[in-house]
Amino acid sequence: MDMIYTRGQVFWITYYSGGTTIWASTGKFKQKQAERVWKERRGRVAMGARGVPHVESMRCAKVPTAL
Repeated sequence: MDMIYTRGQVFWITYYSGGTTIWASTGKFKQKQAERVWKERRGRVAMGARGVPHVESMRCAKVPTAL
C-alpha cells in the first residue's frame, strides 16, 4: 500500500515499482511538500520509470559494503 508517514520530523513515502516496495525519505518537513514528492514518484512509476532516482537508491545488501 502506498503511504506517507513521518520518522522524527521528516516525511517518508512508501510505494511500489515493478513489484518491489520502495521506502524513501522525501527530505521534507511539511506534509504538503511531501505529498508533492509522493505524487511525482507515483507519476513516474505510472509512466514506466522504475523506482527512485539512482542516487537515492541502495539495496540493503549493499549497505554494509558501502559503509
